[in-house]
Amino acid sequence: MKCNEAQLNILREHAGELVPWRRSTLHRHMAACAACRNYRTDLLQLAEAAHTAEQPPVDHFAMRMLLEAGQRTLDRRAVRSLGKRVGDFFKTWENTLTLRPALAVATAVLLLAIGVWLVRPHAGGNMAWNDGVDQQIEKLEASLASLEADSSRASSADAESIASQLLNVEG
Repeated sequence: MKCNEAQLNILREHAGELVPWRRSTLHRHMAACAACRNYRTDLLQLAEAAHTAEQPPVDHFAMRMLLEAGQRTLDRRAVRSLGKRVGDFFKTWENTLTLRPALAVATAVLLLAIGVWLVRPHAGGNMAWNDGVDQQIEKLEASLASLEADSSRASSADAESIASQLLNVEG
């Protein structure tokens, strides 16, 4: 063990943080090294002197001044109130009130374009929504259900034909 490591372990031992297996290595090093023994002795004497030394009296006036200065600093850093933040938000919009009609028109056009884009795949090509398609689907589903109910006259070819027609109509 080198002296630098030993001195660090002496500090750890004094703080109560040295593991037992390092403690035995440290004591073997100190048995052979006078400089580390002196370092430990000086550390113990310094700790004892600091513990027994008389503490200086507290200057209450200076303490109060420091606390008030700290409170003023905290007050300056404090978060603004909700009312102040809302007021600041609306102040930023005061100059943009003339843009509101233009924003409303742009939003309406955008929503209309999205609506057309969403409905277009269901429109059946180039024509508008066809109510006749719903009626065809209902007839084919009824025919398929009647074939399944009366299995004596139903053939697999009829059922497949109706199912394919239904798929074609649904698109």
